[in-house]
Amino acid sequence: MHLSIHHVTAFDYPLPVTNSINEVWLRPITDGRQSCLSFSLSTEPRAETRSYIDYFGNTVYHFDIPQPHARLEILARAEVETRPIDLDAVIAADYSPYALLQAVEQDRWVDFLSPTALTVAGPAVRDLVASVAIAGRSVGAIVRDLAARVTAGIRYQGGVTSVTTTAEEALQLGAGVCQDHTHAFLAACRQLGIPARYVSGYLCTGAGEDEEQASHAWPEALLPRAGWVGLDVANGKLVDEHYVAAAIGRDYADVPPVRGAYHGPEGSGLDVAVFVLKEPAAPKRPPRLPQQQGLIGDQQRQAQQ
Repeated sequence: MHLSIHHVTAFDYPLPVTNSINEVWLRPITDGRQSCLSFSLSTEPRAETRSYIDYFGNTVYHFDIPQPHARLEILARAEVETRPIDLDAVIAADYSPYALLQAVEQDRWVDFLSPTALTVAGPAVRDLVASVAIAGRSVGAIVRDLAARVTAGIRYQGGVTSVTTTAEEALQLGAGVCQDHTHAFLAACRQLGIPARYVSGYLCTGAGEDEEQASHAWPEALLPRAGWVGLDVANGKLVDEHYVAAAIGRDYADVPPVRGAYHGPEGSGLDVAVFVLKEPAAPKRPPRLPQQQGLIGDQQRQAQQ
């Protein structure tokens, strides 16, 4: 499937700010499931962008704007080719029974086995783990059961959590958005000794070119034979060709869409518009966005839907 992605981010400041320094995790990755055919990043005010490869293999773009500005717009465009995959069959074909990893494998996957600030296990996470039957089951069956329980345990509801909400807090609240479902799943998998990682990206919902969509997040779990498999816990689905991965990390904090800092007054408005189309056509809606109050302090808090 050929997908065209336009991701527009706008920050409005109450007074002009200076020395804005930003990093962007928006370039889709290329792997066995998808290929990034093209990517461009532009800003207003204009800035020279550079890139580097981070610890997890993501391409990160960075730029700075030293001169005063009252508004910052970031426009990322990408063309991606995704390939169909029947994860249902892939998971079912991996009969590997659940067992703790050998020491050498634990060392290899330590980044995706260790808890982070957002995935530390508390009573709610441990209760979730305890509710999943383990004996005599395959790793694939366990992660699918776990994903279903997270989907049922965290009602999808925007505006009740933030990107700093932990897995434990989301489970206790029983509501949240995609990064909350993902963090809860990651916390539980890591408690079980199953490597699991955070994926940020996009979901093509089939909306028309005048309809905004949203960035998305989901987890991947490592199966002994099948390798990494994606589970859209927020929507109760397996990842397929409608999903585009932009970056991979341990949790949201590793791969926010935009992270930055600036010199100036606290308090800024944030607006984000995302268009994911099945054909390489620009959205009809202009990229200029209305002001909407959102961020304070730094520019990291881009909540995914």
